[in-house]
Order: sequence, then structure tokens, then C-alpha cells
Amino acid sequence: MLTKPTLFLISLHAMVFLLSGCGGGGGSDTPNTGSADRTAPVITMSGSSTVNHEQGTAYTDPGATATDAVDGSVPVTTSGSVGAAAGTYTLTYTATDSAGNRATATRTVIVADTTAPVIDMVGPAAMNHVQGTPFTDPGATATDTVDGSVAVVTTGSVDDAVGTYTLTYTATDAAGNSATASRTVIVESPPPGSEATDLWVLVDGAVDPAWDRGISAFDEALGFGECNNDG
Repeated sequence: MLTKPTLFLISLHAMVFLLSGCGGGGGSDTPNTGSADRTAPVITMSGSSTVNHEQGTAYTDPGATATDAVDGSVPVTTSGSVGAAAGTYTLTYTATDSAGNRATATRTVIVADTTAPVIDMVGPAAMNHVQGTPFTDPGATATDTVDGSVAVVTTGSVDDAVGTYTLTYTATDAAGNSATASRTVIVESPPPGSEATDLWVLVDGAVDPAWDRGISAFDEALGFGECNNDG
């Protein structure tokens, strides 16, 4: 015959048996759904994170890619822009996976004008000039990728004495980039027999300045008729 304390112990053991899953290995009735994705994608920029860009030329961004441990390849969006003016610009790349994890990366672009103007001399870089005749420098022009037309400053001179002379042309843009070019001018003695012969001509009874060979004059006032270098 079972006493009341014995029945109580049996009932207690039965409850423990039921709560322990019928004596099994302790598994859960709740299905295992796995851990949540809390890892952001990894962004890889193409090229350097800092770029020096020449002002006056078009900028092409090399871009970036992103991969995620769960989603694989993830799209990358780019914000920011690179202007034409000299300065520092920032491009931001953003990638977000399907779980909402987001990653960002930035690139710094430094725009600066480091290119000197281009000088274009008018005429040849070496010239021969005859002594005793006026020299006229044909000059030079200059253009710059940012500033356009740039002023040209000429230094040096060409004297009348026989010798070699140098003219230097300098152009500087707004960023301080400078370019130079030079022209050589060789002053030579005139060839034999090319010297001018002076003639004196009477005009209204007075001596007029000298006339070159082959030039004649007619004095209507005094009626001297035609005068030429033959006397």
C-alpha cells in the first residue's frame, strides 16, 4: 500500500520527466534560425585615396567596388563632385547590404594648375639681319590650358653692331607657372657693293636731304628739269 508521501514523490518525478522532454537529450522546440547579419560590406577603392589632378583637364573617377560576407557583391553609390576650380574635393563611396549594414569610404582629389603656358614664336628661332637696316622683332604669343591667352614679356635687344644677340620671351600664368623661349639674331655686315650712294637734290633753290641711287627729282619751281644720279 502506497502512502501519501510516496504518491507525492511519484507525482513529482513524473512532472520532472515531462518537463525534461521525456528523458531525451535536452533539444529545443524552437527552430534554429542562425545569427543575424551585423557585418557591413567591405569597400575597395580603385586607385589611390588621394589624387592630384591637373586643372583644366577632365577628371575621371576610378570608382570603387564592395563585397559582403552574406550578399556577395554590393552596389556602390558615389556622392560629391570634382570642380574645375583649383581646390580640394571629397568623393564619398557608400555600400549597404540587404540587412541594412552600411559602409563608407572617401577619396580626396586635389585640383591644381601645375602646367606652364606654351610659347609660340612668330618667325624662325634663328634670324640673320643685315647691319645698318632697322630690325623689327616678329614677337611671340602664349596660351595656357587654364588662363587661355597669356601676355609675353620680351627681354634683350638687337644692336646695329655685327654680332649675335638673344631675345628671350617669358610667359607666366595666374598660378605662377612660367615658360621661356629664345630667339637668336645674327647681325651681319652688308654684302660688298650694296652700300647706298647719296645724291644732293635742289628743291626751290635749297639743298634737300640725300636721295638713294636711282631716284630722280624734278624741280618745277626753278625749271631745272630732271636730276638723276648720272649728273
